[in-house]
Amino acid sequence: MDKVEFRCPHCFHDNTVECETIKEMYHEHIFTCARCKHPVDVICADGPNDSLNVIASCDED
Repeated sequence: MDKVEFRCPHCFHDNTVECETIKEMYHEHIFTCARCKHPVDVICADGPNDSLNVIASCDED
């Protein structure tokens, strides 16, 4: 399992999840923020210099 970190766009809390996300690059994954419990859409993508970009978004209430 890989650890992926993302910041909740709703409350700005830093979340860490363990998942197989890196094996499923460019696919949307839905996680729940540990603080505000808001659903967050997370997409992992290739970044510069072999790094990982994690794109997090959510619908505003």
